[in-house]
Amino acid sequence: MGIDLLEGSDFDASHRDTTRMRVAVIDDILAKRYFPTGGAVGARLVLDGDSLRVIGVARHVKMYGLHDVGREQLWIPYSYRPWRYAVYTVRTTGDPMALATAVRQAIRGVDPDQVIMSVAPMSEAVRNSLAQRRLVLILVSAFAGAALLLATLGVYGVTASAVTQRTRELGIRMALGANRRSVLWSVIDEPARLVGIGLVVGLAITLATGKLVRSLLYGMEPSDPITLVSVAVVLLVVAMIAALLPARRATRVDPIIALRAD
Repeated sequence: MGIDLLEGSDFDASHRDTTRMRVAVIDDILAKRYFPTGGAVGARLVLDGDSLRVIGVARHVKMYGLHDVGREQLWIPYSYRPWRYAVYTVRTTGDPMALATAVRQAIRGVDPDQVIMSVAPMSEAVRNSLAQRRLVLILVSAFAGAALLLATLGVYGVTASAVTQRTRELGIRMALGANRRSVLWSVIDEPARLVGIGLVVGLAITLATGKLVRSLLYGMEPSDPITLVSVAVVLLVVAMIAALLPARRATRVDPIIALRAD
């Protein structure tokens, strides 16, 4: 399973012997709880009246889902206390489902009557454990997309309206000899500054409140730079387009007509 052994040793073939199988490996949470000053390896634990010797400390594993840390864990040799149900894990470098048939044959080669309930890749187990959270995130993403769309339309509408109202001003500048490039830059400059200030404030609030949604995320951080930069770029580009299109139309209007339009 790739579980890190932090201290001590793992089980080996010698622990199949009934005289040596009364051993256990505990996780680091259990070790910190009962052995806060160290010395867990070699200590004795009582499990259902049986005394077990701790031979190792392993890293804690989220057994029932990625959203829950779970309780302390303890591992014992299967030969010490067989369980009615078992889950076998097979590690492979290729497609795991390509080995499904071989795994079934190997199990039935030992016990033809053994019932195999299911064979599935670990990715499916992880995906199933995140099903409820995925639904919540889909809804949140839909609302976030709607919010981004509304913000985009709002930025475009306000910026385009503000630039359109400056048609007479742009006409005067053009009549006084201002070139088109300087006029366009003067129009784009103000929306860019306002959107830039809004983005700085918004990013600061996002970073400050990101910990509120940290528990809903897996595989990424609430301050994911790609997401934050993408949203910022979208809003900035929209603001530039909203300012550029009406400004270009205004600079192409005859200055005399622009002056008469007021």
